[in-house]
Amino acid sequence: MSSPSEPSRSPAGRTAFLFDLDGTLVDSVYQHVLAWREALEKAGMELSVWRIHRRIGMSGGLLLNALLRETGRGVSPEQVSQLQRLHAEAYARLVTQVRRPQRDSLSGREVEVLQLVARGMTNADIGRQLFISEATVKTHLLRAFGKLGVSDRTAAVTTAIERGEIPPPGR
Repeated sequence: MSSPSEPSRSPAGRTAFLFDLDGTLVDSVYQHVLAWREALEKAGMELSVWRIHRRIGMSGGLLLNALLRETGRGVSPEQVSQLQRLHAEAYARLVTQVRRPQRDSLSGREVEVLQLVARGMTNADIGRQLFISEATVKTHLLRAFGKLGVSDRTAAVTTAIERGEIPPPGR
């Protein structure tokens, strides 16, 4: 099986493109489509974005037939290599537009719990202070750990302070 953007041979021996998008590319689908449009245009094959986008995921044979119908021309192995290079160059430039996922912010209650942890309070003390059960305190801490990417109270407080999510104790 061909890897993404790698040419494959159709049963008739013709070179074909395989636009293979899986979960790893979901956030950059449009950058890939635009990169392919740019590459195809530089090779003299003008296709609109919507035409390329609807072909994403087609097998090589189907995509080749679709390209031939829409452009009225074939693609040589040399053009395939050129198109791959042009696509890679365009994609490298366009991928910088992909927004990185924002990290989850701590909830108000998670901030309160971490501020009290920073003051040295136990889970039982925090529960009494906030009028919640000790189990609920633990739940808030575990959620905060996940959001902060840590596994203990000290790391949670330190990371939250570094990120500006809670003030340092005494402030």
